[in-house]
Amino acid sequence: MSYEGPFVSMQSLSNVNFRIQLDRHGKEKVVNHNKLKPYEGTNAPKWLQTERRKLKTNKE
Repeated sequence: MSYEGPFVSMQSLSNVNFRIQLDRHGKEKVVNHNKLKPYEGTNAPKWLQTERRKLKTNKE
């Protein structure tokens, strides 16, 4: 099985269904936990890193 991502888990809708954010534009998708696997890398998606930097800058 081929996987895409990493994506951000936004909400647990039940024990088996999760809402994930696919990109910086807020596109979301509901997926079953059987379609997910933990991200074992060290870097967040580039779009998330950019958004995180923007939030830090706006806080200061």
